[in-house]
Amino acid sequence: MAEPLIVRREVQIAAPPATVFAFLTDPDKIVRWMGTEATAEPNPGGLYLLNLGGRVTARGQFTEVIPVHRLAYSFGWEGNDRTPPGSSLVEIDLVEE
Repeated sequence: MAEPLIVRREVQIAAPPATVFAFLTDPDKIVRWMGTEATAEPNPGGLYLLNLGGRVTARGQFTEVIPVHRLAYSFGWEGNDRTPPGSSLVEIDLVEE
């Protein structure tokens, strides 16, 4: 079995954590920066679904939600055997500087 690929990324955004959290969890705000249709149920076990213009759809499930501070959700592409839904884990920590 191959070792899991771990990618770490740090990004600075000129906005408070509450604003960033909303743009990651509110479907109306999500489609303002990516995708054309989104469903987000930001609670453990809740659905994460993102339609990217009818071409591809990302699907996952929220695994951890600490409002304004942390999000974790599974992620993958519908109809893709290499990266199917649930095959990746995205973890986001929001820290105010």
